[in-house]
Amino acid sequence: MAFLARVLSLLALGGVILFAWFSVLAQVSPREVGTLSVAVGAVCILLVVRALRLEHERRSRAGDPHLREVFNRQRERRGF
Repeated sequence: MAFLARVLSLLALGGVILFAWFSVLAQVSPREVGTLSVAVGAVCILLVVRALRLEHERRSRAGDPHLREVFNRQRERRGF
């Protein structure tokens, strides 16, 4: 019973948060939303480029051995 109460309270909280989010979003002009969308897209592109660069560095034999060691330690901690 306690589990069901937690689930229902989380769903209610999620509904309140969504209502608040869309209420705030309705107050923002479309021009500002466009600018924000471009900024978020640029950050996403930068993160993808960084992830690709790190992956290439990790797989490359000529890459940084310290970086490979750090990745291996992370993988071992997760059980891979």
